[in-house]
Amino acid sequence: MIERSGEPLTLIRLLISPREENHSISNCEISIINFAKALNRSIRQSDLAARIGRYEFLIAVNNYQKGPAEISSRIFALWRDEEFTFSYSSSHYVDGDRALSLLGRLDNSKIHVL
Repeated sequence: MIERSGEPLTLIRLLISPREENHSISNCEISIINFAKALNRSIRQSDLAARIGRYEFLIAVNNYQKGPAEISSRIFALWRDEEFTFSYSSSHYVDGDRALSLLGRLDNSKIHVL
């Protein structure tokens, strides 16, 4: 597994979803774009952010003092869309991890709702 700056990675999965199923597509897309903007304003240039699903994003960050809860809270505070729910989960690199084992742990990690 690649390590950046000599520190292992933490993956944070961010999930947003409309509170109502009949939410219009154009309003959803505007909210998604606004979320992506808030995400990009909340991370460092050395971090990696990607949209991996319609309502799902992933961030790869160094294991620095600001943990997943603080990063997620910062993004949520910038975005705040009352029409959507926001949650996150995270997984830390463990020595000897392969990409699939890290992603598998992320899939099975506890989901935190803000």
